[in-house]
Amino acid sequence: MTSGIWISLQLWEHFEYNRDLGFLADQAYPILKEAAQFFLSYLTESDSPENWYLSPAGDECSISMGNTTDRVLVEALFRICVEASELLDIDEDLRHELSAARAKLPPFMIGKHGQLQEWLADFDEAAPSHRHTSHLIAVYPERQITPRDTPDLARAAEVVIERRQSADGWEQTEWVEANLMAYYARPPQGDRALHHLRGLIGDASEHNLMSYSAGGIAGAEHNIYSFDGNSAGTAALAELLVQSTTTEIESSPGPPHLVGRRLGPGSPSPRRLHRRRQLADRPPRQRHHHVFERRLKRPSDPAGR
Repeated sequence: MTSGIWISLQLWEHFEYNRDLGFLADQAYPILKEAAQFFLSYLTESDSPENWYLSPAGDECSISMGNTTDRVLVEALFRICVEASELLDIDEDLRHELSAARAKLPPFMIGKHGQLQEWLADFDEAAPSHRHTSHLIAVYPERQITPRDTPDLARAAEVVIERRQSADGWEQTEWVEANLMAYYARPPQGDRALHHLRGLIGDASEHNLMSYSAGGIAGAEHNIYSFDGNSAGTAALAELLVQSTTTEIESSPGPPHLVGRRLGPGSPSPRRLHRRRQLADRPPRQRHHHVFERRLKRPSDPAGR
């Protein structure tokens, strides 16, 4: 049900790149508003979209009130809709209604294994090795869980990954490698992310770098082409190089031995990115003077390079 939220959030991400209020008013906000109004009336019970859990009686179940995945998406929708209505200075009553509903959403919970709970109750997974970790969208692409702001929850998210990978029959696929890259880019833990980048390329990609889902997983009898690894891997690699929020830009959070060198013609080093940010903060006249001064030093003074 919440897949509609996932799609609508792409409109907000598009807006964040250009801050075009005309686009927000005419195209994005009407869709976000209708989605928010729908979920205001819908919020009762929902199901985890991928994994199942074991009831106290040992039955495998999927219906659960307040599963974490839906909570993450609804929170994002309500938060964004409130911000959009403030920017456009419209729908004040709806804004208050969404803020009140958002405050009533269930909190993130840490379970008996130290893991981020996938459900509101601390159920055990029916398939501990299941490849889907949908509730970790709170880490990526959302930032509702971060090491800086919510360190205990960030550690609980790591426990989810560790438990899944250590379970017998762990289902490692091309998009799982990319997902784990993205998750580990956000803490950031660059060396772990690099491990999964190598797995994506070395174990789940053809010679032409097109990714595939390995045979024997999810009912596939043989390797099948899957674009998920290529698109998600590209996004995760970008996270390893530069991350941005509405308030800050962090360059090169990934492994120093990978991103500390130039990756190809014209690609900036972390030091150069940092220097560009410093220059961007200067008034234009100072920027030009600094560049001119460097050019004067270069022929005779290697330290001026």
